[in-house]
Amino acid sequence: MTNQPEIQFQALEQQIISYTILAIKQLVVLTQSSLPILIKFSQTQPTLFFIIAIFLIIYFSWKVITNIITIVKRLIFGLMIVSVILISLRGLDQFFNYDLVYLFQLVKQGQRHGVVLIKWVDYLKEMMKLPETTPN
Repeated sequence: MTNQPEIQFQALEQQIISYTILAIKQLVVLTQSSLPILIKFSQTQPTLFFIIAIFLIIYFSWKVITNIITIVKRLIFGLMIVSVILISLRGLDQFFNYDLVYLFQLVKQGQRHGVVLIKWVDYLKEMMKLPETTPN
């Protein structure tokens, strides 16, 4: 027996799918109608068409490259923060000589990234456990 929120979600999902299909159909119609105009313009003004195409290619390439650089910088920054936290918790020697070595061994095994991350976090949890002390 399905509940009311699930039915509402399914209705919303169907509505989103229908709007997406409508948008794709309109995009195809727009492309089909603008393509002959673009071809005619490229035949009548080949130099101007070439210049505009080059500028568009350079612009989109630049945007992609800058976005990739931004993603890499954020990843490096995040890894630095995680490394600093782990070094402060585990110590410099323990981090470089044991923790990273174990991480590289896990990566070399060729497993999925999620499995490697879970195993490494489990290893760190196990290593971070403090010895239990008995009350005097």
